[in-house]
Amino acid sequence: MKFIHLSDTHIGASNFKLEQRHKDFLRVFEEAIDISISEGVDFIIHSGDLFDTGRPSFKDLIFVIEQLKKLKEKEIPFLTIAGSHDIYIHETPLSLLEKIGLIINLSNPKYLIQRGEKAILNGETIKNAFICGVPGFKGNIKEKYSLLEPNKPQNVFSIFLFHHIISNVEEANSFADLPMSSLPKGFDYYAGGHWHRKNIYEYNKKPVVYPGSTEYTDSLDMIKSNEKGMFLIEIPENKNEKLKIKWIKLTAREIVFKEINVNNLTPIEATNKILKEIPKHGRDSLLILKIKGKLKGLKTQINFNRILKESEINGFLHCKTMLSELSDEAGEEYQEIKDKTIREIEYDYLKKQKYDEITIKLAQELIRLLGKEQSQNELSLSQEECINLIDKTLLSSEIKGLNKKLEGEK
Repeated sequence: MKFIHLSDTHIGASNFKLEQRHKDFLRVFEEAIDISISEGVDFIIHSGDLFDTGRPSFKDLIFVIEQLKKLKEKEIPFLTIAGSHDIYIHETPLSLLEKIGLIINLSNPKYLIQRGEKAILNGETIKNAFICGVPGFKGNIKEKYSLLEPNKPQNVFSIFLFHHIISNVEEANSFADLPMSSLPKGFDYYAGGHWHRKNIYEYNKKPVVYPGSTEYTDSLDMIKSNEKGMFLIEIPENKNEKLKIKWIKLTAREIVFKEINVNNLTPIEATNKILKEIPKHGRDSLLILKIKGKLKGLKTQINFNRILKESEINGFLHCKTMLSELSDEAGEEYQEIKDKTIREIEYDYLKKQKYDEITIKLAQELIRLLGKEQSQNELSLSQEECINLIDKTLLSSEIKGLNKKLEGEK
């Protein structure tokens, strides 16, 4: 017996507001369905986020229906759960697909029955495999998992579908929302979703598998993932033998990633260097440029329009420039200002205008007086202080004028 495990197909998604990217998500989904049929699998499991939204367009919905009908004609069940994207309030487009008999929606409430404090988790048995799962929970995730009590039949291969990032995924950092130890024990295969890069872990000597998304969902995914695809799992007849887990690559849009250092260059020099380093044969792929270094000028002065046009001329579908590791003079000035108090910023500005110390002090006192609600006593005191400062300022001006007059007479 064998099955396909895929996840996070995000039908309806796109990148960079490009229609071609929207079509890419559809194309790889169709490819996944066709490969599954050609492999003669017994069933397909999907670990959530079939759609990118809980309210997909009619066009996207019809497309998915057409693909799932091909599976139904071949009597290949498609089992899935609701992810974090394809839920709309308390409903999901999966309900419609389930109603017309094209999928088995394991996140249907009928599979999760409350019995006292426990939640009895039921599922479906296909041939010699029991499949169950839970949707992408929001809030109190660890607590909800602790209440699960799977109702598994004996002597069958058991599969648990979930849509959370386990704590063992080191790359996920703060995105991990479920300790691996919270997964229900006793399953033979744990089918993970929500994490968009392929990974295989081990839990009680059983595989915890993330196939990742079938297409690149954002710029970070594009530079971190090597390829996109799904897993073909073959269950051996002899229980003592290991599972055969085979990776099947899907033809997602090709990504070209390049880092360019523009340290100590002016915006014009940086633009010219970037233009020279754009690969010449794009092959309709996506180009991701990470610009690094410290610029002699402002980031906004780099000619990004020219870079985009040059990349298109060189055959790329689109060019995305990443500037998180590029600093400029504006950034230094901002950081310098960020570390100062309002009084220090006022002082520096007035000093640049070449005002003397007494005038600056007077100006700052007036700013404080006008920008603050004060009691009558405080107001009177401030007025008195301001008058004294004005007298000093005028005296200072008279002395300067007298000095100029004396210098002129000399």
